[in-house]
Amino acid sequence: MVLSTTQLRCVLTRTKTTGPGKRTLEVATFVSRKASLSGVDWVSIGYGLWSRPPFNFARGYFTVKATRDFSSCCRAPASNALMVAYDRVVLAHLKVVFKDSSEQWIQGGTDLMPESLVNLWSGHSARHQLPSMAAALRIEKERRDYLGRWGVDGGGGASNDYVLTSRQVVLSVQEEITRALCEGNPSYDEDELLEKIQTRLTESEGAHEARRFMKGFRVLIPSLAGPSLGQSFPMAQAAEEAAPSTEALVNTATRTIDPAKESPFWVSIAKRTRFRRLHVRHGCGVISWQVGLTESCWSVKEAKADAICKDCAKQIGGAATSSTGSSSTSGSSSSSEPGELEPANGVKFVLVDVD
Repeated sequence: MVLSTTQLRCVLTRTKTTGPGKRTLEVATFVSRKASLSGVDWVSIGYGLWSRPPFNFARGYFTVKATRDFSSCCRAPASNALMVAYDRVVLAHLKVVFKDSSEQWIQGGTDLMPESLVNLWSGHSARHQLPSMAAALRIEKERRDYLGRWGVDGGGGASNDYVLTSRQVVLSVQEEITRALCEGNPSYDEDELLEKIQTRLTESEGAHEARRFMKGFRVLIPSLAGPSLGQSFPMAQAAEEAAPSTEALVNTATRTIDPAKESPFWVSIAKRTRFRRLHVRHGCGVISWQVGLTESCWSVKEAKADAICKDCAKQIGGAATSSTGSSSTSGSSSSSEPGELEPANGVKFVLVDVD
């Protein structure tokens, strides 16, 4: 494996279709460092892990078997069945992500999916995802063939012409797909997959829980350019810049995904009136990163809000009684009389009609 400022290059010398006695002796693979949706240089972080103990011992295989507590590895290859099990362990530990006030992706403390949904993934997604998305984005089949083994000619994947061509094609396809997810135009539509997930969740968890879990899966924002993450490309460091050390990248990633960084409250801010509405993190149907202007806050007093979300009010320190007759949800409001809500720390909010 060789890591450069633009890509990770690997040479596969022994697989099911390459190696001594096979038609193809070896084949080169490439991963663009611009292929990042979060801005974290995960390619460099992964390369750093494989390049230091206990993973950097000499061997004729790539994926190693993990120890029972997943804290290290054994000097033995991981079987296909173990790889599927490892995938499911990772899926079971994924958390819902959100954007903070600085538009950085942060990992929250809420599980992305229940255990009953983990078995929906069979282990084939990793190798099928990129070609499937390329096809959905209408990338030519001639270029898509380089994403797998279909582009390797009979002379062997190590030929100079093939390596040079495949590097350019593979990197460009990866970056086109990443750009489409970040900015749209063209856009990737995942509604069919989300419907399949929601059906499975409804069967195993019930309709209410299914709707709650689906909020974490719906990260693409509808726009004129099509569904996208609403961010610029590339998110990762530009190729011409000097790459930081692996240690610095690991520390940066650790800070980014630290659950402690998730503030308990956030404020939505109206662009025209600057009206500030307080929400509890994951406390209602409004997702912070889908709102135009937001601020993260650690206390109710710090929020300096003009009103409080009715759905979140019960979780902040008390329920707004029916006698107030007021509504302050982010999606709608009523014309009834204002009422007061006093949270646990004594800070008062008035639930008002903002129309």
